[in-house]
Amino acid sequence: MLYDDSVLVAEKCEQAGVDITFSSYYGMCHCFQEAFPELPESKLACQQIKSFIETHLI
Repeated sequence: MLYDDSVLVAEKCEQAGVDITFSSYYGMCHCFQEAFPELPESKLACQQIKSFIETHLI
């Protein structure tokens, strides 16, 4: 449910001309970054979040 909704929102944003970043991690559960911080996927996701914040909010 969350994945499908996220894909739909991302598609609608792109159609509206919004500059977005959509990342998907196949096989990962919701909030995997917090549940399993040692996984390479978690480390990559956290780096992407950090980069987004630095680019858009700082």
